[in-house]
Amino acid sequence: MRVHFLSEAQFQREADDGDANNCSRVTGYFHTRPIALTEAEQPNLTAIVVELNSLVDNFTCRGSGFVLCNITKLTAVFVYFRPLGGSSYVPTRRWLAGKHAVINVKNYQSEDCFKWAVTSALFPVATHSDRLLSYLHHENAIACRRLKFPVEPNQIPVFEEDNPTIVIHCLAYNEENKSFSILHMSKEMHRRPHKITLLLLDSPDGQNKHYVWVKYLSRLIASKFTHEHTSRLSVVPAGVHFTTRPRRP
Repeated sequence: MRVHFLSEAQFQREADDGDANNCSRVTGYFHTRPIALTEAEQPNLTAIVVELNSLVDNFTCRGSGFVLCNITKLTAVFVYFRPLGGSSYVPTRRWLAGKHAVINVKNYQSEDCFKWAVTSALFPVATHSDRLLSYLHHENAIACRRLKFPVEPNQIPVFEEDNPTIVIHCLAYNEENKSFSILHMSKEMHRRPHKITLLLLDSPDGQNKHYVWVKYLSRLIASKFTHEHTSRLSVVPAGVHFTTRPRRP
């Protein structure tokens, strides 16, 4: 959930002739920046008041001569907000499981799927690769102190700064277009020893997102069709997708 506040205030300015009955009046409208609400983070009312006061001060300091008379309305606007970052566990879709291309760690009780996806890539196991227990003894192997869970793709550069031997290549899959999009590709991709590709899954109801490690990229992007089709992957900027296309005769 996100919330921002709207205020409506009355200002007045005395006429140049000093006649108190001849005043100009205007209405000012102000709004705060949206803030996220979670069970752990409640709105800081003091900070909200400070922000509104600052907006009023900026209005009255423009040389207009208007002064604040009263606040006539204060409205809180709540908007449902679902971050792009990974959240609770999302099972592997059937089409994806059939490719045997990803490792999906079952973090049922937490929102740190990004950490476990990266850890599973750094410390691969031969059996039970989807079990969180297989990686718990490596829980502190990577630095995640500056990350805010669930992790959004725009936090990945921060992770790379704190882990100078690791680079992340993050993809997302578009069910409608049957295509992949690049969410993040590190500039250090060819300079660091540990290169990890992640796929950000979306739950069927769209409520959760979840990172998995792409162990075999070639299997992931391989065509689901017959030998008459081919798969193609281009290194493209974020937001540009690639997809499987039929081979031309």
